[in-house]
Amino acid sequence: MPDVSSALGIHLTTHHQAGADAAAAADIALAIATRVGAHDLEALAKATGTRLGRLSPAGIAACR
Repeated sequence: MPDVSSALGIHLTTHHQAGADAAAAADIALAIATRVGAHDLEALAKATGTRLGRLSPAGIAACR
């Protein structure tokens, strides 16, 4: 996370603390979305060749 944050110009306050890592992950996702012109998660997943995970009563379909 420190390398990706640095490359995107995101200040990582405290690595390996849940709240700080969650905030950094959100900032990373927003920065990448901005770079690829994605305005929602579906568009971001499509632009990055990623499949969003799903959670349902039938089980979990993980991201990939």
